[in-house]
Amino acid sequence: MKLAEPYKDAFQDYWNEFEQYSEYKSTFPKSLKNASIVTTTGERPVSLVFRNQASNGSLILLPSIDFQNERFIEDDDEGWDWSSEGRQFASRLIKSLVQLDSSIRKGLERSPEPDWANHESYATQLEHRLKQELLLAQESVERAIAAKEKVESELQSAGELRALLYEKGRPLEQAIIAALRILGFHAEQFQDENSEFDAVFKCSDGRLIGEAEGKDTKAVNIDKLRQLSMNIHEDLQRDEVLVPAKGILFGNGYRFTAPELRSETFTAKCKLSATTTNIGLVSTTDLFGIVRYLRENRNDSFASACRRVMLESNGVIVFPEVPADYEENRGPLEKN
Repeated sequence: MKLAEPYKDAFQDYWNEFEQYSEYKSTFPKSLKNASIVTTTGERPVSLVFRNQASNGSLILLPSIDFQNERFIEDDDEGWDWSSEGRQFASRLIKSLVQLDSSIRKGLERSPEPDWANHESYATQLEHRLKQELLLAQESVERAIAAKEKVESELQSAGELRALLYEKGRPLEQAIIAALRILGFHAEQFQDENSEFDAVFKCSDGRLIGEAEGKDTKAVNIDKLRQLSMNIHEDLQRDEVLVPAKGILFGNGYRFTAPELRSETFTAKCKLSATTTNIGLVSTTDLFGIVRYLRENRNDSFASACRRVMLESNGVIVFPEVPADYEENRGPLEKN
């Protein structure tokens, strides 16, 4: 086998080291113009280079290398393993292939740059200056990426409350927990080996348990109210709980419809049952309007009034109205 033009220079270092380990298993038609290694007799291609015009990548087909050489493997208690010589051989092969790829990327007429040529003593002043400029540019890019990721994270957090308008399941539960904390409650989800509650929240005036339900195209019905009642009884059975918690059903009915176009969040039967069982009903669209205001405006008395109405009211909970001047400064489509 021998090297073929125009790849002779690019393959020279690889072939010097690995020709003795190489053997071809098949040949390719002589009509192919991308041969890099050919047979000595007949010059039939045994190695081809396929270059992608849309990128710098190449597919290189090389003659087979015998990795089963007895010097490369050794027996052990579990079968066999690579010998020290075999590992060194593999390391040299990988390095040579990387250099070969680099040579082809740079152009067929150029040889792979040896390690010693990268020494600072051979660099020109222009190279030194450009390397410094490149380093500064890379640092600038890294700072910009970090700043972008920080803003993206903050933006995602800033918009988490909108899940109150359209989510269901765990995302809705997480948004409710965030909203309750803005209201001044200590709020968290609860789970042990016996029970799992969507929200357990409390303040100095009392303790509450919440259940969340989102409906795609209908109102929230009595089913979740029954689940909430069971949760309250399960909670009371815990040794550390001395009095029943107040129950709150958070509903996001018709969640695929814009809030201003929705029908009632809760069914009539659900509202009637909640009124007679000491349970409050909170529309998450109403909750969104309240906590959006509190996030943007520090108003402890307003937050306290919202907590109090949740603790003291049964049936559909009507929150205090957001100050008029705040609503007037928002566009009509933003109002709930």
